[in-house]
Amino acid sequence: MTLLYGGDIRMYRTFCGADGNNAYLLGGLCPWLTLESIIIDAPLHPEGVLGDTRDTTVMAVLITHQYEDHWEGLPAIKAHTGAPVGMHERDIAGVPFSPDFTVDDDAVVHADSIKLRIFHTSGHTLGSVCFWFPGIFLPEIPCTREAQEKAGPRRYDGDTREYHPETLHAS
Repeated sequence: MTLLYGGDIRMYRTFCGADGNNAYLLGGLCPWLTLESIIIDAPLHPEGVLGDTRDTTVMAVLITHQYEDHWEGLPAIKAHTGAPVGMHERDIAGVPFSPDFTVDDDAVVHADSIKLRIFHTSGHTLGSVCFWFPGIFLPEIPCTREAQEKAGPRRYDGDTREYHPETLHAS
């Protein structure tokens, strides 16, 4: 577990599975509330991220896209946390499970003080999504809004919609 961000929220990254994929745990910092968290991605061998959840209530597991290396640890995470699973509807046909809810562009998932905004970033897969909280843009490594703007779009499926970084705003 590596603490990547400790500002308004806690964000940890854990490497999981044979492919060394990342699982992220985001938790709020409101001591007067029960600490709630969100898991992003569920690679194989998620024991590390599950250990990180011991002091939190996982409110959601969000899957970035349909490729197996991002969800193959989901049965263990779901059994351990009971949290609902969300992903974009355009990737549901590519997975052997039914998510509990779907996420789409500009949706917001809440846990404690976290308001995690969803961005549909079709490219890697038709239903790929990224997540944004002020100062953080996932699944890219955490970065500032300015760094993400400089990096520009990453589209691989012929989608020619323009990338508008000015749409990255807090609610």
